[in-house]
Amino acid sequence: MNYKGYKPRKLTRQNSSENRICSKCKKEKPLRCFYYHRSRRVYMSSCTECNSNRIVKYYQDNRRSPKVVFQLRSAHVRRTAKINKIPFDKSGLGKHLLELWQKGKGICFYTGLQMSLTGYHTNPMAVTVDRLIPKNGYVKGNIILCCSIVNRMKQNLTYNELLSMCKTLLSHKKNVKKSLTILKNSVNVVA
Repeated sequence: MNYKGYKPRKLTRQNSSENRICSKCKKEKPLRCFYYHRSRRVYMSSCTECNSNRIVKYYQDNRRSPKVVFQLRSAHVRRTAKINKIPFDKSGLGKHLLELWQKGKGICFYTGLQMSLTGYHTNPMAVTVDRLIPKNGYVKGNIILCCSIVNRMKQNLTYNELLSMCKTLLSHKKNVKKSLTILKNSVNVVA
């Protein structure tokens, strides 16, 4: 908004040797302590420290919000995809994940169990993003939501390969029980 006779002074990188007062903490700090907005070509009004604190507080206050959870998941998917050179949708991924969550009512695609929005690294029922066909990447139509324990088991397998592996595990169950009893007996003999 321009008021009559008022011209906002844009701070550019040329006059960056001066100090500035942060709009949040009200402390005077060198201009290097403020983010430079490249597209607007101005420095932010709050310092980097206040900005970081604001972002941390936002995520702490809203960590159970599906919108925030899927923003974080989509950022993780994009980073992983870039590093591993996997195709991915560049825009609207967080919104698409939120739609999948709402449409599926928080139910795991593979198990049919209710998933949790919290405990990404510790909770086996935490929601994760998976690719139905791994080579197709993180693109709409190939993305599903599943619980983290199944996603860890699946890794880069297709759904049919995962099912085949599960069937093999179940059929081998009797042999494993026999092997365990033999091991227990041999441990008891040695002890």
